[in-house]
Amino acid sequence: MKTPFKTFGVLLAVIVAAGSVRAGYIYDNSSNDSGYRLMLTNSQVVGQEIYPNSASLAAFPYLTGFSFEYFSTNIGWSGTVQADVKFYLNNGTPFNGFNTPGTSFFDSGWFNLVNPEFATGGSVLGWSFSSADLYSGGGAVLPLNYNLAMPSDFTVVFTLQGLSGADQVGLAVFNPPATGTNYGDYWMKDNANQWELVTNNVTTIGLGMQFNGSATPAPEPSVLALGALGALLLARVAKRRQ
Repeated sequence: MKTPFKTFGVLLAVIVAAGSVRAGYIYDNSSNDSGYRLMLTNSQVVGQEIYPNSASLAAFPYLTGFSFEYFSTNIGWSGTVQADVKFYLNNGTPFNGFNTPGTSFFDSGWFNLVNPEFATGGSVLGWSFSSADLYSGGGAVLPLNYNLAMPSDFTVVFTLQGLSGADQVGLAVFNPPATGTNYGDYWMKDNANQWELVTNNVTTIGLGMQFNGSATPAPEPSVLALGALGALLLARVAKRRQ
């Protein structure tokens, strides 16, 4: 008679622990749309260096979600337009005294973009990566380590392919960020595949992005599976008691 109650206690502890994770924004630049767009071409490599809010990062150091805004006025695209998103530590060879993007610690791999005009009737659309995409792979070429705390300074890099004819895709420019900061320039690779800093004479660059952090690392897939198994066992225990 005691065994079911011990099982119930252990499983309840797992469920309560899983529900105790707190989360919040460590960087948020999605509120103040400037109306400007940074238009991209095929294989053009563009990166925004960002600084998450230090207090938010201290409270929520583990990344649990990421989203960005992109732009197109095409009703449809000629072909399959794809994007790739990478996160880099700024530990590369300095350019004009500033460390370039060096070590990549996340790579989404190529994924198909949805045309915002076709999908929603609007020109700007957000694309989100969930915990599964970031941590357990989710198709990512280089997923994040579960126990990796986010750095205080890193660069988010975007690349497109598949544009043809009159196809146009750009990144929406927002500023100032609601949480965290960024510089008024951006990283771009030149014809020699070297990083350089580029300024924009029209407006301060601030690509529309959000980063969500949590107080604890995202649970491993095995932990999620254990939770599902726990729910089934609880149901069996309740049925047995009846």
